[in-house]
Amino acid sequence: MVRLSLIFRGALRISLMAVACAPYARASETITGVVFNGTTGARAAGDDVVLLTLDHGSLEVSRSKTAGDGSFRLRTDVLGKHLLRVRHGGVIYQQEVISGAISRIKVFDAASDLAGVHETVTIMKIESNGRSLNVTELHSVTNDSTPPRTLANASNLEILLSSKSILDSVVVAGPSWRPEKVKPKPIVVGSRQYAVGYPLRPGTTQFAVKYHLLFSDRAVLHPRLQYPTELWTVVFPQSMTFRALDKASFHGLMDQQGVQVQAITRAAAGSVPGFVVAGVGSLPQIVTPTSAATVSTQSPIPPRVGAESHVTARATPFLQVTRKPLAWCGIGGLVALLGISLAKRWVSARPHVQAKVRI
Repeated sequence: MVRLSLIFRGALRISLMAVACAPYARASETITGVVFNGTTGARAAGDDVVLLTLDHGSLEVSRSKTAGDGSFRLRTDVLGKHLLRVRHGGVIYQQEVISGAISRIKVFDAASDLAGVHETVTIMKIESNGRSLNVTELHSVTNDSTPPRTLANASNLEILLSSKSILDSVVVAGPSWRPEKVKPKPIVVGSRQYAVGYPLRPGTTQFAVKYHLLFSDRAVLHPRLQYPTELWTVVFPQSMTFRALDKASFHGLMDQQGVQVQAITRAAAGSVPGFVVAGVGSLPQIVTPTSAATVSTQSPIPPRVGAESHVTARATPFLQVTRKPLAWCGIGGLVALLGISLAKRWVSARPHVQAKVRI
């Protein structure tokens, strides 16, 4: 009798375990896809492919290599969103995928030096509380190399600060990558020159540098650009004053809603003309819809103002970056306001294309 009871309990336990495990058995799926080389146009063979979970933390659930035809198969027991990562030429490429979906991901050959890398819009945001001058630089670096390749260099994103500046944080977001905090390395130990060896994949990479320096009533700044930019802007509160050391270099772009903007169109790589800022003030928290800064790039564009309008269309991705709970939030609204200002100037210069611009 006791023996039969033990057998019954054992059978019941096995049945319950089978029922509990059944959903997981059914959840097992295979993600298939193909990796293409965007540089050569061929399929990429022998690349490492890794599948990470997104809904349950960044955990690796499967790993494989692409076959001769660039195809791969990855098995997962976790349903939901995943992150697919492919390593090609020492550089990682990624995209989000859903279980059961056929994925197509593009990779590129890497080079240590490339032509066609430039900035589209650069923003230097300045505020002061009377004790320190707080600066945030937003850079939008575009890789337009032909054929498309990734710039993989230890000095891709250089940061040069004055001797009195203290670096606070650096955030980078590449094409199809979420913003992430990175730790730059000094190029020379003890210097104020840093480098972020972040691969510049084809497309636009955005990075923000935040630093501060002791401030009494005025400061002289001499910014530096690693890559040429179509538009360099200095954004500061209306309560602060701005004086360019070279009066012919800057032009006023905006002075409204508590914000002033001084700009240089088509700034070359190297040192940007210096300027003096004085006073105290903070920029307002501006909330502007993403669509507010949308400019049609299909319209006929005049040579000078058109470049600024083209920049406007590319500036809106910063809105996505600034949704993260980081110290430099709020710049997205300034970018949108800057875009509106550029669009309005373009419309006033070209009244016959007003229908092409949405504000």
